[in-house]
Amino acid sequence: MPCTSWIVRSKDLLSLETLGQLASGDPAVAPAGYTKSWLFLSHSDGEAAFIQQHVDAVFSKYSFYPEAEWGRYGYRPPEDHKILGAWRHPEGIAFAFLLDNPRMSSVQPTEQFVLQYAGAPEELIAFLEPIEKLKESLAKDQHQRAKESRLETRLNSAQQTKSLQGVLGLLALFTTAINGFSLYIRKLPPPNSVGQTALQFYSRCLFAIHIGALALLLSFIVICILFVWKYGLLLLRKL
Repeated sequence: MPCTSWIVRSKDLLSLETLGQLASGDPAVAPAGYTKSWLFLSHSDGEAAFIQQHVDAVFSKYSFYPEAEWGRYGYRPPEDHKILGAWRHPEGIAFAFLLDNPRMSSVQPTEQFVLQYAGAPEELIAFLEPIEKLKESLAKDQHQRAKESRLETRLNSAQQTKSLQGVLGLLALFTTAINGFSLYIRKLPPPNSVGQTALQFYSRCLFAIHIGALALLLSFIVICILFVWKYGLLLLRKL
């Protein structure tokens, strides 16, 4: 699929009560004030590892956020999700989780990842550009892989098309037979025991067979050139 990631939930506005709690520095409610989520689509195990590694690099300045610290900082990841990565701000004012997305169906072998941020809005600004670059990188890679997959399918189709190979084989035999016959009759001496009209008719038939044989040979050559040219372009695109 060309499009690999997009923002799926916009920020939740802070209530007056929450703003007051944020001002008091209560860590149990501060992260819940602002949330933002992104969805990434992976089509292979290698791409899934790529997403995990790059998301971890995006939050390299954050600390690892194990389950043992959830009660201490008062913020837990969403339930019913596998946690593939968890990070927290050193002061506990922001958290990020990389999760699976089991509740949303997807076409196999696509795997969905949800990156969720919760915390101080000003902290998110530093991550927007790296996340956007990651989305663009995934989009380019997946577009290239889709292009290569279509090309591979066309190559396999060209290699396995027995009907086309059979037609080319029959055409080659027919072309060889017609041109051989044309060469043979052209070497025969003209009949002497017929009249002038019959001799002219014989000459015209001989000429027509010769022209037809040449046209058939040229057509076969053109077909072979087109087939080789098309197959060669597919091979070049694969390189």
